[in-house]
Amino acid sequence: MYKKVFPSLLMILFFGIIIDSVIKISHKNNLNNIDSYFEYYSTFFLGCFLVIVAFYCYLQKQNSQVVHNFFYLMYVTGLAISLSKPSSMELPFSRDMEILSVSFAPYFLMKFFTHFPVTAKPKFFYKITAATFWLALIINVINICTFIRPDHFYADIIRIAAIFNIMVALIACIILIIFHLRSNTLWIKNQLYILIFSIGVSFAPVLFLSLIPGEIFDQYSVPYYYSLHSMIVFPITMAYLLTKQEIIDFTASFDKYIFSISSIGLILILINIWFIAV
Repeated sequence: MYKKVFPSLLMILFFGIIIDSVIKISHKNNLNNIDSYFEYYSTFFLGCFLVIVAFYCYLQKQNSQVVHNFFYLMYVTGLAISLSKPSSMELPFSRDMEILSVSFAPYFLMKFFTHFPVTAKPKFFYKITAATFWLALIINVINICTFIRPDHFYADIIRIAAIFNIMVALIACIILIIFHLRSNTLWIKNQLYILIFSIGVSFAPVLFLSLIPGEIFDQYSVPYYYSLHSMIVFPITMAYLLTKQEIIDFTASFDKYIFSISSIGLILILINIWFIAV
């Protein structure tokens, strides 16, 4: 019962946080052209898309551990993306929630791969999974310390540690996939090739065009609200792979939920139009 209700509560919390952030941004900025609208609001749409796709998958197979892990992974990723802009505007609550979600995203990525595509894993993978969790915990403890004694040094540690955690998790997952390519059927190998491609397309622009040059080396970088949109490839690919593995039957259930999904999308559009008008 808990596992079935908890994701629904998380969805309510997610949209509550998003609406609160949208209100705060609309009060601080006059979005009078399409460029400013794209800069301030496009990340909200992207984050909501990731979470809605994952929640839709969860609705189809609520008893699947793979789908549960996929939902939690997309949830923290979508939350981090949605809060990236309000966090950059130094909104305290948004910044803290962004740090929380970004720091734990690598752990949930590793947890997802503990069940996908197969459950057999080498020992090093479990050790790295534990390491990503403890590093995320340390990041948030340091962030709490900044409440007591604000310091730019702590902020730099948090930023670099979070990026390091992401890179370690991505590298570990790619190595794991390569190991699976050596000892599985051709059908599974084809799915893994697609997965590797999606990870590269999704995360490479964010890491190598925005985070690494801009945040670590303080050099010119592509604005994150442009590079982040490449991450849409990963959830779409995962939905495809889960469908091919017959974990989720999209074809049979799409008509059942098309009205709900369309309603959510329309509500989000109307909310944004209303804030622009106000």
